[in-house]
Amino acid sequence: MDKIKAALSGKSKRSSMAAPSNTTTPATTSSTTTMPAATTPAVADVPATKAPVAATAPATTTPATTAPATTTTAATKKAEKPIKLYSHAGGPNPWKVAIIMNELSIPYETILKDFADLKKEPFEAINPNGRVPAIEDPNTGATVWESGAIIEYLLETYDGAHTLSYTDTTDRIESRCWFHLQLSGQGPYFGQKAWFTLYHPEKLESCQERYGNEIKRVIGVIDLHLKKTGNEYLVGSKCTYADLAFVPWHWLILFPPHLMGEDFAAEWEKEFPAAWAWNERLQARPSVAKAREERKTAMGQ
Repeated sequence: MDKIKAALSGKSKRSSMAAPSNTTTPATTSSTTTMPAATTPAVADVPATKAPVAATAPATTTPATTAPATTTTAATKKAEKPIKLYSHAGGPNPWKVAIIMNELSIPYETILKDFADLKKEPFEAINPNGRVPAIEDPNTGATVWESGAIIEYLLETYDGAHTLSYTDTTDRIESRCWFHLQLSGQGPYFGQKAWFTLYHPEKLESCQERYGNEIKRVIGVIDLHLKKTGNEYLVGSKCTYADLAFVPWHWLILFPPHLMGEDFAAEWEKEFPAAWAWNERLQARPSVAKAREERKTAMGQ
């Protein structure tokens, strides 16, 4: 009986001994984005039975930016040399770029171009579309044109601290939506209002009225959104590039040439108070004031 008890006791002790867990924490690799466009590759699935192996980028290629599903990897590039910004005194789009560079403390040199010089060489070698803005970045060797593409490039390359952007997926996507509304909605409608008010050889009241109504409609969209969210800015709790992109086109209706008439500011404040307060906050930012002063100087005002 004693032998049986001893055998059972030894078996119990052996069964209570658990094998140590072999848990391997995958190494996290970070990369610095040095090219004008950054992409977020899909994260490969790692089988549960195998330890993950860190990928080694070839020495001759630019490391890919790896990001979790809800965040983007911060760029760490710093502009040591001034970026060349090709601009025009009266055109709003180049000043969008200037505002973003002011916000990010990126040094830049403004090169004003006449419209007559844009549709020919040497400028067409910089922008085949023959329009401003365009930039040449000596820090990366990148040449970028179209205001939207330039702003995206600046954020990807120089906004590593996410001063004007978000890491959260939802906020990033919403910011992009509002940015594209500015690019495809606000800018073109304001531009057509400017054309038919200031430059079209024939005075077409119907066209001026149509695009004036579109200006009010876009402001109304923003006003309703801000009222619903109760936020001071378009996305989340901070000012982003999406907010700032709208600013220079507002200059055309708030200051000379007053596309909507000199009394429109009062109408805007009364009819769209949330959007008016939003615009006032943006106009008060040092980055905006600096760009507007530079524009006034360029226009000889």
